Formats: sequence, structure tokens, C-alpha cells
Amino acid sequence: MKSNNTFELAIGGAIILLMVVFVWNLVFNRSNNEYIAGKNITVAGGVFSNDAGAINHKFKGADIYEIETDPEGKVAVFRYEKDVYFVNSDLKIELIDRGCSDISMNYAGDYVYIASTESSKFGRGLCAYDVTRKQYRLIKNCSIRNYNSITSSPDGNSVLVSRSDGMFIMGPDGEEQKINSGLDFYYVTLAISNDRSVAFFSNYAGGIMCWTPDKLKYIYTSDFTGYTAVDSDCKKIVFYVYKEPKGELYYFDSETMDRGKSIAPGEFSMYLKGEKCLHSYEGSFYYPNVDSFEGMAIKDNGKMFWLNADMDILNIGEVSDPVYSHGENKLFYKEENDIVSATYKDKKNQLDKIYHSDEAIKSFTVSDDNSSLWIALDKKIVKYEAGVEKEVFAVEDDRFGYKSIINDPLTDNIYCITENGNTYLLNEESGATLVKKTRKGDFLKFSYNTGKAVISITSQGEEHHNCILFGKIINVD
Repeated sequence: MKSNNTFELAIGGAIILLMVVFVWNLVFNRSNNEYIAGKNITVAGGVFSNDAGAINHKFKGADIYEIETDPEGKVAVFRYEKDVYFVNSDLKIELIDRGCSDISMNYAGDYVYIASTESSKFGRGLCAYDVTRKQYRLIKNCSIRNYNSITSSPDGNSVLVSRSDGMFIMGPDGEEQKINSGLDFYYVTLAISNDRSVAFFSNYAGGIMCWTPDKLKYIYTSDFTGYTAVDSDCKKIVFYVYKEPKGELYYFDSETMDRGKSIAPGEFSMYLKGEKCLHSYEGSFYYPNVDSFEGMAIKDNGKMFWLNADMDILNIGEVSDPVYSHGENKLFYKEENDIVSATYKDKKNQLDKIYHSDEAIKSFTVSDDNSSLWIALDKKIVKYEAGVEKEVFAVEDDRFGYKSIINDPLTDNIYCITENGNTYLLNEESGATLVKKTRKGDFLKFSYNTGKAVISITSQGEEHHNCILFGKIINVD
């Protein structure tokens, strides 16, 4: 009798244990950490991830370019092969609608405007998805032009719409205002201000236009192919035009100017307080906390400049592989065996030598708060902070080379890679942990697949690459 009770208890205990394990896996480890609520949603190679460690492989291998998130990255919306999907904070992906030509989420992440086609559940028109209520509805049946035809205002109460019957400012309640008619060409919507007093749109053959209630201004009148950025009010714009043999950068203020001002010719990339200005599929690149482009860093091949208060360029000098400060108009660069900081301050360029080495500096990076430098020398990694240098990691049968150390913008972790292709996570106390072995000659760089910078481990010809998403290595070949 005692033996039978023991056996029954053992069987019962085993069943309970299995149930506990099952529930644990279901709730906490669901499908390789899917469905864990977090923030800072990002994607690389179709693999979605967040800062809680969740991973969703549903779209692995897909080229997803149109994706937008709220400021904290708790939710996201993306379009893939004309279907629109919503991603919530635990990375569950839900279909909103099929057969859609364009999407635009407002900056705060309250509304997603969707240009639907005949294949949509509502037919052809402008639709809206309310993120809080998770409600999808038709605003108005209308004939919207193809992609890049709708752009939301930052507050979500207005949307600029390029339709076959004209350019319109519309709203979530169905109201509309026609601001331009007779659109013989395909027009791209760029930006609309919250107060509906300024709208920017462009045409490949007709340039860039700025609409205000009293005037339509043609701020650039030649063929336009390039990218644009607007300030927090969507009333000032910088735009870069691709030209031969060199492109050209322009500036326009809707309140004080009638035509765009040429800043300089060159092959530019632009950074404002560390944030790179990227080509956007949903309109202009939006800088939410910026009322002026003064202090924007401009890179033209190996030369660096600041934009000053008059929107003219201020020379920094010859700069190779700068590291940009986040939150300040500051950058760092290597000059022989020195590391130099350049700061735009009091309308001047301030240069300071902040570190010197007796041996060649191969590569370096900076912590998020600018308090420490992490420096790759030939055979070792050192950390320099408050005037004190400390060796963190050294290699014997290997060495460090070009682009061999980087600060992860998603986590502030520091990674390095050796010439033999060994990638390590660095820690000041514990040294280094090997996280990935790839190919000899690989290096570390930033990729901007969805507007967010992520670390890419790649080769010179980018024949292959892996991305690091919140400490996880994602193969995106």
C-alpha cells in the first residue's frame, strides 16, 4: 500500500512538473523568446527584435524597408508586398489590410494612415488604424497616387495626400482641403505641419514645392531625386539633390524665404546631434527635437563641416571615420596617434586633443555619455576615462584592424572584432566574451535597415553579414 502511494505520488509529481515546464515555456520562452513585451523594436533581415530579448522570425529573409515605430519603439507598422502589418510590444505581428500602396505613422505612434487599393477590404481610398483602440476604418474612398503619396503630420491630426484629383490635406474625421489641383505629374508627399500652415511635396520632373495658405512656392525647380529632412515644426527643410558630377545641399525656411538656398556642392551625408539623416520612404526624415539645423555635421568623402547659423558651411577639416556624439553637436576622429573632439559651440568649431597613444590607433569608439573612449591598438583594447588608461583585452595570435571596435546604439555595449573574424563583447571587469566567429577580414559597421542604427558584421564587398540585435547575432545573408 505504501509502495503504491509512493508510485502514484511520483507519477502525479511528474505530471505536475511537466505541466509547469509546459506553461513556463509557453509564457516565457515561447518559440525562441517570441512574445515578450519590450521596447525599441528593430528589424534586420526580416527578423524582429526588442530590448526584452524577444525574437520573431516570421518574415526572416524578407526585405522590409517601410517600417515605422513610435518614439519608444513599443509598437511598429510595416508594409511588405502591399500588405500592411502591425507589430505590438511583444512582437506579435497582425495583418491590418492587404493591397495597400503606402503607409504613414504619425511621430507619437497614435495613428497609421494607409493608402488602400482595389484589393483592400475597403477598396481604393484613405484609411486609418487607431493604435490605441486597434480599430481600422475607411476615412474616404478616393484615388490616391502610388507609393510615397501620404505623409502624416507629427501629431497625427492631418495627413498630406497626393490624389489623382489634386493634393489634399485630410484628417482622421474625413475633412479635407484641396491645396493644389491639376497634378499632371506624380507628386511625392514630404511633410505637413501640425497647424496645417505648411506642406512640402515634390515631383521628379518639377522640383520641390512649399504650400502655405497665401502662396505656393517653388523652392527648387529642376529635376529632383534625393532626400529631405524637416525640423520639429515641419516648417524648415534641408534637401540633398543627386546631380552629376556632384550633388548639392539646399536649405529653405517657409517663414522667411521664397526659394531654396544652395549651401554647397558635394557628396554629403548628414548627422544632427548624432542622428543620421536617412532617405525615408514615408516622407521627409523628421527631427523631433530640433528647431534649427545649425550645428548639423556634414561629411563629404574625407572632409567634415558644420552648418552655421546662416546655413553656410564651417570647415572642420580632413576627417576619417568620425564617431558622432548623441545629444550634442560633437564628433570624434583619429589624427595619427591622437583622438580629437570637434564641437560646434558659440558658432565656432572647437578642437580638443583628448587622447594620445605611443602606438598606432587602429579604431576607436565612444560611450553614449561621451565619458570614455574604447580604443583598439594592434594587439589590445584599452579604455580611457577621466585621464586613466586601462587595458581591457589582449590577443596573442591575432590583431585588431580597421573598423574593429564599435558601440552598440541599442544597448551601449562595446563590441570588437579581430582580423581573424572573432567578435567579442567587451566588459571592463570581466574582459571579453566571444560571441561570434565569422570570416577573416570582417569588420564592424552600422546598418540602417529601418532607420535605426544596428551593428553589422560584414566583409569589404558586403558579400555576407550578420547583425547584432540586443546581444543576439542574426544572420541576414
